Amino acid sequence: MDNGPMDNGLMDIQVTSGAPGPPSPGCLGPRPGGRAARLLETPTTPRRPPPAPRLGDDTAAHDDHQGLLCALCRHPVTHPRERIVRAGAHEHGRINPAGFSFHLACFAAAPGATAMGPATLEHTWFAGYGWRIALCGGCGEQLGWRFEAPDGDHFFGLIVGRLVAGDAAAT
Repeated sequence: MDNGPMDNGLMDIQVTSGAPGPPSPGCLGPRPGGRAARLLETPTTPRRPPPAPRLGDDTAAHDDHQGLLCALCRHPVTHPRERIVRAGAHEHGRINPAGFSFHLACFAAAPGATAMGPATLEHTWFAGYGWRIALCGGCGEQLGWRFEAPDGDHFFGLIVGRLVAGDAAAT
């Protein structure tokens, strides 16, 4: 199903298979009544990730009150000033073992996200970093992953399509 361009307040992306698929092993599974049940659909995305569009450098997104919010419930998640570079880039296209592709952006902190479960190195996308699922602190939607190194270094890889720019002070 092609839903065409999606304006998420950050950039234009093409959604070709509805909600992204499940994460690497360790998925919490579908929540009753939630859209996570669609995470178990057969992948329709290609085996190689499409080139990742860049998050725009618009001045509105860098305003002190403009944060990045959960696209589902508008809970404040992080701020553009928390953007960091990991593995040579701020944004990455990744594919999990089930064949689902994700467009991630890296952030030093995401106070509005909660990391769940123990970290695992299985199928990690960033060498030397274990991962944990990161859920929205407002509604429980999976927003991405928290990546953790044994030395205590950590960062969040958040799914770009699950974030929108918005007024963090108003929520």
